[in-house]
Amino acid sequence: MKDYRKLALLKAEAIVAKSIESKSCTLNLDVKGLTSFPENLRQHTTLSNLTLWCRSVRSLPRWLPELENLKTLQLMNSGVKQLPKWLVEMNRLECINIWGPERATNLEIIGELTFLQRLTLQNDRFPSVPIFIRKLTSLKMLVLNNLGLTTLPDWIAELTQLVWFGASFNKLTGLPNGFDRLTLLEHVRLDGNLISEFPPELSKLPLLERLSLMDNAGLQIPEGILKGENAREIVAYAARLDAKMKSG
Repeated sequence: MKDYRKLALLKAEAIVAKSIESKSCTLNLDVKGLTSFPENLRQHTTLSNLTLWCRSVRSLPRWLPELENLKTLQLMNSGVKQLPKWLVEMNRLECINIWGPERATNLEIIGELTFLQRLTLQNDRFPSVPIFIRKLTSLKMLVLNNLGLTTLPDWIAELTQLVWFGASFNKLTGLPNGFDRLTLLEHVRLDGNLISEFPPELSKLPLLERLSLMDNAGLQIPEGILKGENAREIVAYAARLDAKMKSG
């Protein structure tokens, strides 16, 4: 092992040791030159949120399921090339966040984590929304930002537990059929798309509290289009966004 890799591993081990000592629930591994997970991470029994930023780390360790309290796994511009099949053993995972630009293969294994509650895919390119997401009927939060999407599939409406939905910085021109069936939605973010007409489906979401449609050129927000008890706040928020967009 080259000296710089040894130094990177020693630094990572020190970060993990400090996190273990303080019984922290969150760990960010962001060590330049790190090529593998530090072995002492296996002892981090209190860890619930693990974030990997290292592009030199190419795979997840087989012992990762030993972290029984791990609920959130975030691969942020990491070098992980393939999600392992044993990921399904991590049945306490509630959240997976994957940010590109290097897409890991075998993403469909995420579809087997039917207990997953939050999923983010961001800064990559997909020809369409990955079909494996359709299986994730327990999802409460789904974020599909900056993926190059031009449409959303109608089956999105089957994810009826969604409370938060985001699909910003794509090339969307509208919402799919049945989107108004997502009646638990409270937050919707569709910034930076090509939406020129206010999607009527949004006016039928009874619990919607926060709506963001910034940077959709030419979009007009109809006054009073939302009818829920929070309508005044939502319309005012949407109108402010529209005014900001026009002034910018």
